[in-house]
Amino acid sequence: MTAYVNYYDGDGARARETVRDDSIRDDQCVVQFSASPDHWKLNYTEAHAVCGELNHAEISSVKWPEHECHFTVEQVGEFEHVIVCADHPAF
Repeated sequence: MTAYVNYYDGDGARARETVRDDSIRDDQCVVQFSASPDHWKLNYTEAHAVCGELNHAEISSVKWPEHECHFTVEQVGEFEHVIVCADHPAF
């Protein structure tokens, strides 16, 4: 399924406070997904920078650790882009 990134933070401590999840470790990169592209839109430069960071971080799903996300950028508006994992397991 196509999963759209709707939250990303490379700082586990900050993410723990933001999403209010005490199970997040300080050294953890946190990515949350949505089935809709409407939640987090970026400009071209930001989307490609974040996409590169996510691919470099080798993100996998908590529920499906054998899946490693491969992120791409899709344009959804004239100046709006989203980050997507096109083959993400269903959630």
